[in-house]
Order: sequence, then C-alpha cells, then structure tokens
Amino acid sequence: FFFESGLGVTDGTVYVGSSEGTMYALSGSDGSVVWTTDLGSAVMAPPAVTDEAVYVGTENGDFFSLSRSDGAPNWTTELDQDIITSPAVSSSRVFIGGEGQSDFYAFDKSSGSVEWTANISEDEESVRASPAVADGVVFITQGDLRAIDAETGQDLWRYPRGDFISSSPAVVDGAVVVGNWDHSVYALSNG
Repeated sequence: FFFESGLGVTDGTVYVGSSEGTMYALSGSDGSVVWTTDLGSAVMAPPAVTDEAVYVGTENGDFFSLSRSDGAPNWTTELDQDIITSPAVSSSRVFIGGEGQSDFYAFDKSSGSVEWTANISEDEESVRASPAVADGVVFITQGDLRAIDAETGQDLWRYPRGDFISSSPAVVDGAVVVGNWDHSVYALSNG
C-alpha cells in the first residue's frame, strides 16, 4: 500500500490514511504507531483533526469521526460519492463533499446527523477542492467561489468565475484567497 492522502498533525501526533484503507496515528517524535483503524477503503485526502476527533473520508464514500485517543469510531455515515477532499470543521459542524455527485454536506460534529445539504454545481458532478470555514461561513470552489451560511446551508454570495476556480480556498486575515485557471490568485474580503 501507499500514502496518497497527506497528513494531519496535532499535539505531536501525525494522522494519515493509506491506500489500503487504514488510518494511522503515529508518534511525531519517533514514528511509532499509536493506533490504527481499518476504514475499509482508500483514504485520498488528509483528515481534519480537532481536540476530540479525527474526521476522514474514504474512496468508497464512508465518512468517519474517529476518537483521537484510540481511533475508535464515534460515528460513521455513508455518502453516495467518493470522498477525495478534506473536511472543514467548525465549532459544531463538519463539512464535506465528494466525487460522483454535486451534493455538499454539513454534519453535526457530535452525532454525525446531516444538518443540511447543498447542491454545489449544476454543471459538475464532483466537489474536488477542500472547503474552508471561518466566522460562520463555508467557502467552496467549484467553478465559482461560493459562500454558504454554515448554520443553514443557504447561499450568501458567489464570486463569478470568469475562468474556472478549482483550488481549495484559504481564509487569511479576513480575506478568502483562491487560485483561478486564468493564472491569477484572488483575495476577496468584505472591505
């Protein structure tokens, strides 16, 4: 097997999923295995790690909340799409989309229940860029840059693409930064 997903690192522990479907927690100081959990399918993107949990999706559409301490599943849900992006996490919700459908999901962090879904694109049947969340807004790119209310799933605004925006957004000092197929990087802010 191999590692394609990238890493999550928190408090001296490295979290990484493998192509054979195992999630690993490794000691950052010596690389020893802290725990492993079989997820059943390849992990294609880095996990999101919080104080309590590791959130990770698999190529066959399973989405997990794992205990940070021992890797035991807190909850699992099955999406009808391949998960190839990292989730974004707010104080109460986890946000994720995948490949094969254009639905984007908000889950309750504690229970895994679906809080809302949003259709991301009429043209594309995949969410290929990881979302970002800040100040109660989820930012998604799929052609346009889209801002969604994190509580309700309602559109707040869209930035027209001109060319295709497909990079993962980043939020820095109150600005949303994205790359565009027109060879430009854009920073957008309320000001």
